[in-house]
Parts: sequence; C-alpha cells; structure tokens
Amino acid sequence: MVSEAARAFPIRFHLPAGFRMFRRFVIVAAMIAAFSGCGGRGSHAVPTGAPGTPASSSKLSLAVPAPPPSLAVPARTAVLRTTPAPPDRSAARSPRTTGHAAFFTGEAALSNGVYYLQFANGNVFGYYSYLSDSRYIYHFDLGYEYVSDANDGKRGVYLYDFASGHWWYTSPAFAFPYVYDFSLNAFLYYYPDTKNAGHYTTSPRYFFNFANGQIITLPGPQPNPSALSFAGGSNLTQQINVSGSSATVDASGCSGIASVTAVNASTFNVTPGQPGSCWLIVIDQNGGRSALHVLVTTPPTASVTDFPVAAGSNPLFITTGPDGNLWFTEGDANKIARMTTSGTVTEFTIPTANALPLYITAGTDGNLWFTEYSANQIGRITPSGVVTEFPLPTAKAYPSSIVQGPDGAFWFTEGHVQNSAVGRITTGGTVTEYATPTTNAGPGEITVGPDGNLWFTEGQANKIARMTTSGTITDFPVPTAGSAPSGIAAGPDGTLWFTETNAYGAIGRITTSGIVTEFALAWMNFTLPLQIVAGDDGNLWFTEMYGNKMGRISTTGTAAEFPLATAGAQPHGITKGPDGAVWFTEVGASKVGRISP
Repeated sequence: MVSEAARAFPIRFHLPAGFRMFRRFVIVAAMIAAFSGCGGRGSHAVPTGAPGTPASSSKLSLAVPAPPPSLAVPARTAVLRTTPAPPDRSAARSPRTTGHAAFFTGEAALSNGVYYLQFANGNVFGYYSYLSDSRYIYHFDLGYEYVSDANDGKRGVYLYDFASGHWWYTSPAFAFPYVYDFSLNAFLYYYPDTKNAGHYTTSPRYFFNFANGQIITLPGPQPNPSALSFAGGSNLTQQINVSGSSATVDASGCSGIASVTAVNASTFNVTPGQPGSCWLIVIDQNGGRSALHVLVTTPPTASVTDFPVAAGSNPLFITTGPDGNLWFTEGDANKIARMTTSGTVTEFTIPTANALPLYITAGTDGNLWFTEYSANQIGRITPSGVVTEFPLPTAKAYPSSIVQGPDGAFWFTEGHVQNSAVGRITTGGTVTEYATPTTNAGPGEITVGPDGNLWFTEGQANKIARMTTSGTITDFPVPTAGSAPSGIAAGPDGTLWFTETNAYGAIGRITTSGIVTEFALAWMNFTLPLQIVAGDDGNLWFTEMYGNKMGRISTTGTAAEFPLATAGAQPHGITKGPDGAVWFTEVGASKVGRISP
C-alpha cells in the first residue's frame, strides 16, 4: 500500500507487496503483520511478503540517474577499521539541519555519535554514524558506505557500497529504500527488517531486483559463468561453479527451459529444455542469493534436402566443378561422382583399384584434380569423366588434401607419419615436394589464404602453417593443447578459419600474421567438427560428423547448429555450391545434402 505522501510524488513507482511507508519514527503494526515470517537481523529467510515479479497493475517508472562523475573505487581508509557503537534508542532525537550532503537534511542526532534519518514522506533511511572522514558513514544495516553528493537539485547521493563493491544512487524523493545500482544496471528495493523497527535486512541483505524480477542478496554468491546460453536444439549440458561456498540451485523458475543436477556441493550441470528465458536462483550456505540468467534460443531454421547416391559408396569430399555441377569422391566405390543440382548422379571409375580417392578440387584448366591416398597418386578427371593418374616420387606419401595455388599449380598435403610434406604438381604432372619443419606434423587440409599464400593444418603438431609458393613454411601453434586442427578455409573477413577435432571441439580463426582466436562451443563436445567453408551468406559452415549436424558460425563467433533428419548421416565434406547453397556429403548414409539458410 502506498502512502498519501507517496501518491503526491511526480514519480510513480511500484512498492513490492506487503510493504508500507514508514511514518514518523516507528513502523506501523500492519506492516509487521504483512511481513510475518520475514527473517530478522542475522536471519536467512527470504521475505515471505516479497513478490516474484512486480504486480501487473503498477510498474516501476523511475528515470535512470546519471552515473557518478567517477566510478573509481574509494580508498579503504583507516576510518573503516572499526565498527561504531550501536545506537542508543532511549536517547532523545534532536532533528537538525546538517552541514553534510543535502540528502541528510532532517537527520536526528542520538547518543554515541549515531544519527537517525527519516524523510518527510515517511520513508526511513535508518541508523548510521559519520566516520572521522565525513565522506564515509557506517550504516547499521548496509555497512560501510562512501557518500558523494549528486548535486542534482533532488538531494540525491551516490553511495559506494563496500560490501558489494557497487555504486548506487538514491534520494529522499527517489525514494530510499529504492536505489539504482550502476553495476547491475537495475533498480533495487532494499527490504526492511520487520522484526526490528527502523532497520533493514542484514546478514544477508535482501533486495528486489526490478531488472529480472528476482529477490537477491548483496553481496551474493558468485556463480561462474554468470549467465548461460544454449543454442536451440542442443541437449548438451553446461556447468556452473559457485566459488568459495557450498550452494544449492533453485530451478523452479526454469521449468521446461532448463534442469539442474548437482555434481558436488558447489558444481552443477545445467541441461537445456525448450526455447525460452528464465532465472536460476543460486543460494549459498549463508542464505545469499544470486540470479543466473539462462537463455535457450529458438532453433535456427534452414532448408535441408538429401540426395541419395549409390549404397555403400562412402561419399567423402565434395567440390563445385568448372561445369557448374557438384563433384565428390566415393572412397569405398573407388569412383569420382558428378551430381547436378537437381540430384542426378553419374559415376566414373578410377583406373587404379582401391585407390581411396579423398579430396577433390576444381582447376582453372577446366578439369578436377583429386588425391589417391592409398594408390599414392594425384588424379585428374575431365568433366566428361576421363581420368589421368600421376604417381608421386615418395613411396607411401599418402596424399590427402589438394587445392590449386595462386601460381596455377596444384598443392597437396602428404600425411606420412614420419615424413610429413607438402607437394606441388603442375598441370603437366611435374611433382615437387617440400618437407614440413616439424617432423610428423600430420598435415591435413590445405587452402589458399587471402594473402596469396598456402595455408594448411598440422593435426599432429597442433599448428597452423603458412607456406609461400617458393616453399617457405612458417608454423603458428594453436593455443589449446591437443586441439588437432583439421579443416581450414579462407573467411569473408580476411582471415582463415579452421576446425579443431579433439574431444571438446572448437572453431579457430587465424589472421594472416598468425594471431589465433578460438571459439569453444559447449555443444560441440564430441561432435567432431571436420571440414569448413565460407558460405555466400557471410558465415562459415562446417560439418559435425559425430554430432550428425551442420554447424554455422559468424565472423564474430556466434554459432548455430542444424540437426540432420537422417540418423547416422555423418556429414563429412563440404563446399559452396554453384547455386549459392552449401552442399555436403553424408558418409554414413550414402547421400549428398544441400542446406540453404
């Protein structure tokens, strides 16, 4: 209920249920009854009269105050060493006009250097003492506060709250116990202690946070992370830890959106549910409360179409040909296949049996070039299906990825476990090989960077390598140990993007000068992000072989994933198609897929 004085304010605000304005120097009995069950000083009970959300009939409509001139933390001077003597409530109160900040006008002096302040509207600020440096006060409920006059013509003050480390604003007309918290960017309401007239809750201090509609304490438990976000459609858990305290998590407000299971006294697994937004309440052993936001996004939409190929053909890697068709390798069938964008497939058998064709790329000579991993050869196929094979000089070189370089030749990685190298073959079949600086580097996919150099992954060495067309190789370590980089592609932002195929999965970005940024996405654990390509939509697209999904990541690191309809499809190779869509192979389902955002 709001007092007549409060109704006269030009600023309207909502009072949480059960609270009445303070009148004169005592709290009315009706308010005490309404808050029966509220914890007194030192108690840990949440105020029972507090609402979960503000009443719909009345909303807080206060203007956000300007921040203090400096948000620097005030010095913890010697005046903060001791707690002042408690107030003597038997002494007579002597209202006076103070020389302190205008906020304190009308304060009543008690004994022991204690003051009591009640505003003309009936609201109580409470009991406090000035310290030897009068910019500091000790409030008998809030604790130590640093006071800075707002000089706003409203008798407003900025308070630096040492207990929470937050800056607040309040004023007699705002009106305290409402404060604006500049750290939380939220209006707060400080709950009174209904068992101790003229005081507010303490140990812990309860506040209603109007930004999230939750009851919190300041200070409160510190969960890490402070918020959780799940990609729509993900069922992978994320973990929160509460530092320095055993805790419980109240998930009742997240029903259907998230569920929580305890790992130990301070660690919890959170599993997403339906799309939506909610707040988990983290409660520490002292009754402190923090609200942790959980967001489960709506699953992104994309159109996926599957085109079946020969059963058991094992389609591996795919590219767009110079003829406007899709071309892909069939490892088990030992064939190269051509597919129209409408799904018509034509197969061409490789002359060497069990050649195990892997990567394939289009050339400016009008042909397609591919590696034969087991046959130790580089293959060339014309759009009409004529195949020519070129043996490599090094036995068991195991050619893997291939791309046409800026010099017109074709560059390929050799994944021999002891003699890692990068090879170069001209359109006439002349081969040159360059050993990598790191023995057993495990070179993987190779591509052309925006700087005109060759770039390739080194899965065994945990590095990304840059190579000039003259054969100079420079290695750049990936920060995460054992990340096993695999696929790599030039991005639309002038950098290169790569996949990390270790158990925890991530997408990496490397500048042409070698600066690496990693985007570790919780839902990519054990999904095996494999090959990556830049799409026409300005994003990077990648396959998640074990996750049975397609992934998308923006150049700022925002990611989404798209589950495939076919169970066990195992998406593998990927390319940008001639129609602007992204095409990919499904090695486990003998299909080729097309995804269009």
